Amino acid sequence: MPKRISYSEASNLNRIWGRRFASVQNGTSAERNSFAEQGYVKLTENFPVGMQSLLETGFGSARFIHQWAKENPSLQVDGIDKSPVVVDAASERLAGEPSGHPANLTLICADVFNIPYEDDTFCVVMSEGLVEHYRRDEQVAMVSEMSRVTSPGGRVIAAIPNFYCPSLIFAMAYNGVDWRNVAKYQNRWRYGYEQPMRHREACEIFKEAGLTNVTIDSGWGIWYGLKVYRWDFNSQQPLYPRFRGVMLAAQRVLEQITRLVDPLTNNLLTTLFGYEFIVRGDKPIIPSPGPR
Repeated sequence: MPKRISYSEASNLNRIWGRRFASVQNGTSAERNSFAEQGYVKLTENFPVGMQSLLETGFGSARFIHQWAKENPSLQVDGIDKSPVVVDAASERLAGEPSGHPANLTLICADVFNIPYEDDTFCVVMSEGLVEHYRRDEQVAMVSEMSRVTSPGGRVIAAIPNFYCPSLIFAMAYNGVDWRNVAKYQNRWRYGYEQPMRHREACEIFKEAGLTNVTIDSGWGIWYGLKVYRWDFNSQQPLYPRFRGVMLAAQRVLEQITRLVDPLTNNLLTTLFGYEFIVRGDKPIIPSPGPR
């Protein structure tokens, strides 16, 4: 078995989230923008009412926290990412926005396993597309550290690729990757070690980290993998040009079926097969000892 390349290695982070990739992510791709918009809405729905502070770990392009900060001027929004290349690229992009870098948004270079904030600092601590890049013991340690800086009664949220998403399975299989055991084939996958997860696995990790009221929310983007992985990242050329027309037609049909079925079934298809799903848990409030 080839040696596992940790997502946390700076060189791998820089390759994945470097300036070239950041420019692609923040471009005009309708597929990526639509996926991000759906994710933004789903994550926002899981925020508790009246939260005053938010931390995103592994913010990548920073498009989510930028939007939250811009739309909620009274909300203190912080983001950490381990790669200095990521932080610089995101900061430069935000500085170039017409509205500039929001005054209530802070981006720093830091490790999710050693978050440089005091205990009980944030109402919400969240991640999107981060947990799946680590092994089980690392995942528990990561969520535990996220919980440490969450205030009692606050919430930890993670959006994670779905083990049962058909378009993700297809995209990985097309690249010669067995989605059931990505570690064996990670050098063939653009994001290195990225292991899709089952709902129960995510819930177990959150519970092991000491969180309560752990629940799964419906995900989004069932057919996103068919769209975005049509293109080779490096060359920006179609991966399977012969089948492009068939793929586009199939996507439209499948998306229409999903739009018809989900409202009648409480988002059953998206919950079971969405590209990403959301797991959330609350940090318990420990009663202070009474007078003796």
